[in-house]
Amino acid sequence: MNLDKSIAFLAEWITTSVALLLLSEIFKKQIVLGNSTIVGTMSAVICAFVFTVVVYFAPLVSTKMDLKFKDERICIILDALLLIPFIWILKKFALSTGLGISNNFIILFVAFIISLVCFYTSKYTVKYLGKLGTS
Repeated sequence: MNLDKSIAFLAEWITTSVALLLLSEIFKKQIVLGNSTIVGTMSAVICAFVFTVVVYFAPLVSTKMDLKFKDERICIILDALLLIPFIWILKKFALSTGLGISNNFIILFVAFIISLVCFYTSKYTVKYLGKLGTS
């Protein structure tokens, strides 16, 4: 893994963590981060790491399966579809992960928002790294 990919991964991880924290602050009754064993910030970091890994490896899976997309915005929808089971699993293991989500509609909403955040973060990180001349 080279420096550009590491920076892009860390940028996605940080923005996903911030997005989770913001979502939990905006939707306080539907999304809860933290419990009696895990602080909310640490819960956001753990869950954001899992989400970032899923979104980061999604293009590798699509190239292995020989899938090609004309519109890159379709990747947002596919990332959201990939995130839904992982969000549900992390929600089910709330004692370990600290992620609490009230219902399945909120899972769809969180998956879409997180996929948007990851997509635009990776897009602008690559663009910004190209301006720095590191790629």
